[in-house]
Amino acid sequence: MNCAGKRPSQAQQSRHNKALYLPMSRATADGLVLPVRVALESIRRGHMDRDAVVTLSEVVLLTGFLTAEGHGALQPGLLDDSERRLLAALNAPEGAREAALDMIEALTLIVNEYDRLMRECRLLAIVQANEHFERLSRSAVAARLA
Repeated sequence: MNCAGKRPSQAQQSRHNKALYLPMSRATADGLVLPVRVALESIRRGHMDRDAVVTLSEVVLLTGFLTAEGHGALQPGLLDDSERRLLAALNAPEGAREAALDMIEALTLIVNEYDRLMRECRLLAIVQANEHFERLSRSAVAARLA
């Protein structure tokens, strides 16, 4: 009998659904946060490369989505200001990106909050925030292509 077409059992589906209401494993959360911390450290050392700015921009957005849903502890104004400043740094010429260095304190707060959210927040909330981010990304790409 071919197992490829087999549907998961009720018990398997139930276990999967229950997992959505629990935090992700510590190892998984650490795997998500490590590249973010590397990007933050890169910026802290004065290397404002595009990849680091994009990584932190994504973290600011995801943290903002989770905060808007009541899971985060940061003020929305901090997230909005950081998002705006990172976008300006992203659009700035290579040599002008150093202007974002003065936001290291805010970025550190956001990365620490992102780390906490990845460890403590229900997986379902993280999945929903990620889906929101993906929809936003797709609409931005569609707008650029239009």
